Amino acid sequence: MNSIDSKSYQLLMRALGKFLVVFIILGALLFGSAGTFSYVNGWVYLGTIVATLGLGLSTLYRKDKSLLEKRIKTKETDPKQKRFVRISIVLIACIYGLPGLDFRFHWSSVPLVVMIAGEVILLLGYGINLKVMMTNSYASRVVEIQKEQKVIDTGLYAVIRHPMYMAIMLVYIGTCLALASFIALIPCGMMILVLGKRAINEEKTLMDGLPGYGEYMKKVKHRIVPFVW
Repeated sequence: MNSIDSKSYQLLMRALGKFLVVFIILGALLFGSAGTFSYVNGWVYLGTIVATLGLGLSTLYRKDKSLLEKRIKTKETDPKQKRFVRISIVLIACIYGLPGLDFRFHWSSVPLVVMIAGEVILLLGYGINLKVMMTNSYASRVVEIQKEQKVIDTGLYAVIRHPMYMAIMLVYIGTCLALASFIALIPCGMMILVLGKRAINEEKTLMDGLPGYGEYMKKVKHRIVPFVW
């Protein structure tokens, strides 16, 4: 195995390791809080996650290994972003933990059509996320200015400045509905507010360190929700 193949193999193993950790944590939150493995929505959700994240991982591995490397990097350096991450971890745990409790104690009565709509929203969010990554090879998971980074103003970036955040919001909303939990929409709403604040903070970093970003903000008026905000 030559050095290039070795590096690619190591990257794949690291990405698969992250994937496995996410799967285990989600499973523990969903079924641990439900107190049973007979949580059908949880199994359907995990199946969706395996399919969507697996597709994203394989696509990045084939088409943009550099971006895959960036996407498995999670350590923030900016103090404000670190705070956002800490708050997000708590809220994400609630988003994935509450549906199991909801199932166990029957807090919500969610119609099947709403669950199906949630699954569609979830898939839409992941689809947008993958599309954004294929458009923007600088779409790191952490907020940073990368070497030779340029402003991306094509695709969804021509409509809103943070399409990946929009995708993440759709994923969380779809998650709550697909898992049949209206209660989980409470931390989901708080998570959306956190993402909005994070986007504002990220823009300050980009304006200070990325040439042309100020002009881009003048051209593309809305951050996350097209024609709204």
